[in-house]
Amino acid sequence: MRIQRPAVCSLLGLCALALTSLAAAAQAESLGAKYGSREPTRCADTSDPASGAPSVEQASQYLKRTMEIEGGGPSLYLLEDLELQVAPRGRAYDRQAPISDVDPTQPIFDIRGSYLLYQCSPAYSSASGSNLGANCYTYAHPKAAGVCWKTSFGDWGCSMSDRNHGGQTRDVAPPQ
Repeated sequence: MRIQRPAVCSLLGLCALALTSLAAAAQAESLGAKYGSREPTRCADTSDPASGAPSVEQASQYLKRTMEIEGGGPSLYLLEDLELQVAPRGRAYDRQAPISDVDPTQPIFDIRGSYLLYQCSPAYSSASGSNLGANCYTYAHPKAAGVCWKTSFGDWGCSMSDRNHGGQTRDVAPPQ
């Protein structure tokens, strides 16, 4: 039996429509919904300030934008209770401490502070159990230090951690 071209086109069209619908449904579930948490921080504009140190508010937003991600596992990482200081003067970029997207001609600004890092697994509820409202670990970072930098595209990035951070707390509700 020979398949006629219009039937093949209809079949391909239906397959394309089904794949498009599946992709749209997958995107419809936000990260916050998947983990039962708030959404990760996103910044519309990461280019300010054009020169000089970012303000504490800007650095806080850029730090969250850089560090609030969905990682392997899968896990969603979120920052809460953030307290931050930004050094008023920049310093030269140290090539011995590489930052992948740094503009080495721009100054680096030291930051320090504290935060609570949430590591959340996807929320679920089924006949065999549930982790709703208890799907996160938290890690206190009371003496965190890091840097803010300009990328080669002129955007800001910030990162900091506390290598001697406190232990973990299990079965914590995700931040809202």
